[in-house]
Amino acid sequence: MVTTVHQISKYGPSFKGGIETEAGNIKRVLLEQGYFVNMLYFSSKSDTPKVTQCSNLVERVCRTQFKVFNQPVSMQYIVEILKISYRIPKLCISCWAGLKVFMMEKSNLRPNMDNWEERVDLAAAFRWTVRLNMHEAVANHFSFAINEDGTKFLMNPNQMHFSRVKASNLIVVDANDPTALEGPEAPDPTAWGLHGGLHRHCKHARCVMHVHPPYATALAALADSNLPPIDQNASMFFNRYVIDENYGGLAFAEEGKRCAELFDDPKKKVMIMGNHGILIIGNTVADTFNRMFYFERACQTYLLALQTGQKLRVLEDAVAEKTAQMIESYPEQDTKHLTELKTILSEEGSNYAS
Repeated sequence: MVTTVHQISKYGPSFKGGIETEAGNIKRVLLEQGYFVNMLYFSSKSDTPKVTQCSNLVERVCRTQFKVFNQPVSMQYIVEILKISYRIPKLCISCWAGLKVFMMEKSNLRPNMDNWEERVDLAAAFRWTVRLNMHEAVANHFSFAINEDGTKFLMNPNQMHFSRVKASNLIVVDANDPTALEGPEAPDPTAWGLHGGLHRHCKHARCVMHVHPPYATALAALADSNLPPIDQNASMFFNRYVIDENYGGLAFAEEGKRCAELFDDPKKKVMIMGNHGILIIGNTVADTFNRMFYFERACQTYLLALQTGQKLRVLEDAVAEKTAQMIESYPEQDTKHLTELKTILSEEGSNYAS
């Protein structure tokens, strides 16, 4: 995610100047695309609010001290730019002066790579998986298909800790090329086997996330690994998961093909891998990460409820199915979820999007 800063000559939602209107249009488009936007305004009015903030937008007003060729000047503006630059190492600044636009970049904001937005989303998912303690040191893998049949995909580098994954260091893997396991950028063999098999044989698995999170893995260790619909989160997965009962060791190519065959019903996008962990598939990074997050949360609630030793309050099948359908049709929750996480990472100065 690139952070942008726009300097606007005048503050006020009712102001209709050309530069201000155009900057407002740019702001709207950037917000829609998930960028974090800082707006710097000038105002000569003392009662103007200094800072307003919501989601991935911050608007700051600098008190005009004097003008140079009709351009407002403020020492506060310089201070604000320095503060933002210090906090965010990758920054794009647009300075509006009259009808001219000057662009200044600090380092390389956007490497010349294909699928950059998907790379940024995937890198954010890796970073946040660490925050949630759902990672396993340098094991586990995420992938995202980048061609039509899904056989070429982005993946984390071999045994790199999730907290160090960046958009630019994700590798491209070809599931149909056995020589992909050779060379300095070769993926982890088990990652190539599991994810390669899934992307070859399960075309609706555009994004694949394999982790061993504590609660979902504990569920996978039980003789009965079913997740009953005891709350809203668990109901999301009612009749929407499969259980792999045939763990046979590390997941090489044969394991990938076998797991792909279990995903024969497109409605089922979670695999509880007995004695192993979980495998989540989806259409996008946001869709898949959101599903992974809520499945682990549902498992946590279920296992905590079991520890009470009391009888569980299990929802009726009709209610659980209705709830699952309602959540599936809930607008943009997955996208908004990931956008918020990217915003937090960017505000903290993370280099995940570099």
